[in-house]
Amino acid sequence: MSCMVCGAHAQITFYDKDDKSIKSYCRSCNNKIMAERHGLENPEYPQEITVKPNKGKQRRFSVEYLIFDGFHALSAYEIGPTQYQCEVTDDYERPFKDMWDELIRRLKKQISVKYVKKDGSLGDGHKAVGYLMYNDEIDDLAYIVDGIPYPWKEFIGRHIDNHEGWQLKIEFVPTSVEIE
Repeated sequence: MSCMVCGAHAQITFYDKDDKSIKSYCRSCNNKIMAERHGLENPEYPQEITVKPNKGKQRRFSVEYLIFDGFHALSAYEIGPTQYQCEVTDDYERPFKDMWDELIRRLKKQISVKYVKKDGSLGDGHKAVGYLMYNDEIDDLAYIVDGIPYPWKEFIGRHIDNHEGWQLKIEFVPTSVEIE
């Protein structure tokens, strides 16, 4: 599908309730239209960044910023073999610069903390923080922990077996919410 304004590949498609039609835009045109509509700045930002944790190797991320009706979102997706990702969303009151600073802080924290040991067991905290995503290679859900996709059933099964008799807490939160 093509952007209705510039003809580039459309990444955003939505139903416009005002004129009862479907709109398709590229990120750039979407942000220009939404910024104008809501009186917001449409900031310049790097489309790719490198983040280095306190310890460990630096990692590259692609970055995208989108303005929607009622909120804006800043997201980063790792480029490379591991699959770290982070998202910060908020209402229009929050400046882009504050969201950017939070994104960088959260990325540094994410890539600095390791939950799974090299042997596949959980670290001292007996905790794994990650996200669920469909994985084409295994044709099933994967649980991404430390940027590495694990088959969901295998990961959960292994760690439940290893912690028989323990309490279990499963909490689902949007990727835009930071988990402590």
